Amino acid sequence: MKSLWFWLQDRFWALPLLCAVAAAALGLGLTGLDARLDTSLTLPFLFAGGPEGARSLLSAIITSMISFTGLVFSITIVVLQLTSSQFSPRVLRTFLRDRFDQLALGVFVATFVYALVVLRAVRGTAQVDSFVPQVAVTAAFGFVLASVVVFLGYIHHIAQSIRVATIIDTIGADTRAQLERQHPEDVAETARVALPDGPADRVAAGGLGVVQRVDDEALQRLAERHGATICLLRAVGEFTPEGSPLLAVYGADVPDHDRLRAAVHLGSERDLTEDVGFGMRQLVDIAERALSPGINDPTTAVQVIDQLHDLVRRLATRALPPRQRLTEDGRLAVHVPRPDFADYLALALEEIAHWGPTTNGSSAGCGSCSRTSMTPRDSSTNQPSPTRSRAMAGALRLPTVGRGRHRGQHQRRHRHRRTSVFADPLRLTGRLRARRSRGPGLLGHVLGPDGPGRPPLLLG
Repeated sequence: MKSLWFWLQDRFWALPLLCAVAAAALGLGLTGLDARLDTSLTLPFLFAGGPEGARSLLSAIITSMISFTGLVFSITIVVLQLTSSQFSPRVLRTFLRDRFDQLALGVFVATFVYALVVLRAVRGTAQVDSFVPQVAVTAAFGFVLASVVVFLGYIHHIAQSIRVATIIDTIGADTRAQLERQHPEDVAETARVALPDGPADRVAAGGLGVVQRVDDEALQRLAERHGATICLLRAVGEFTPEGSPLLAVYGADVPDHDRLRAAVHLGSERDLTEDVGFGMRQLVDIAERALSPGINDPTTAVQVIDQLHDLVRRLATRALPPRQRLTEDGRLAVHVPRPDFADYLALALEEIAHWGPTTNGSSAGCGSCSRTSMTPRDSSTNQPSPTRSRAMAGALRLPTVGRGRHRGQHQRRHRHRRTSVFADPLRLTGRLRARRSRGPGLLGHVLGPDGPGRPPLLLG
């Protein structure tokens, strides 16, 4: 049932189809109600025309609604094309999941279907065996008024949704929501349980695709039933070729391979449902395209960095425990690999720092992001977390400490550089202004002349 719900969320036609079915049922119900009620009395809100007038009204509604539907569909296609070319093809799913766009198309299709169903119920002429479903025709007029209101709202909504600020804010909000679900604040840091020793039975992937979701509960039930330890070999967001190893099962009693594969959902592209890195990837793609010479829009890159700044701070101030499930006796049952803080930080900053080293705005944003998160606090003691700070330093590729007789001098120089860049906001701004006409920007200086290395496997 859960898989069906996730599948329907990505189908743009699902809500319009539901509206059309509901409209057909309503049309049949109201025409049947008209056949049983005495509507010969003239009421001010009921349709008072004859069969010819009802047919003309319903025919006009049918014609106009099919035109409205075509217009809405054309506008939606243009918006999708503009978004794909201007920002990133990976943000199209945000528009396809937009419930208001689906509702607008559903209202127009529902009005068309409803008028068509009511039209077939109009019989006879004004002189011979006439039947006009007055309540149903009046409701059709109400559907038209509702369609006009929805159309005006749709125009406003579509004009706002293609603004770059709206797109960035929407992706940022969706990523924050997933981050809160996946890494809540009240979760304590737990140690990673090592995998058991010995040989493991490898389960091959039944098809190719990207790991989108993993049913931890189903895997845990299988592991407890068979006394095994199940380890997923691909993290959420990674591509899996057909026939490649997907799962490793430690234990003598191996569960059925088909049931194991059914707990790992593969799709054609990454999904934000269990993948915080995919939201950050969309933001980074928008920033990289904005920094490209063909677009040259550093302000958009700064807006993206602001969203990434908030996400990195949230990740820096909370525990990121391993995704593992244990049995009641403490034995490891399920292990799903997930990125650590250094992977998230590298994804957020490395590529932007590489492609926008001479842009003051993007350099300042990256510097502020790294500076304000450089010494993250432990939520329980409010003291700097040395482990997280070392992870951030490694992700940013800070200079390593030298060895030999010059080690102490190198440590002092490294400590001074680190403090002067990240600890003092005024000093950071001054260094940015001073470097405006001299070589690469702040993050280019921090990362070194060779730029960033290979993107993280799990998040790139």
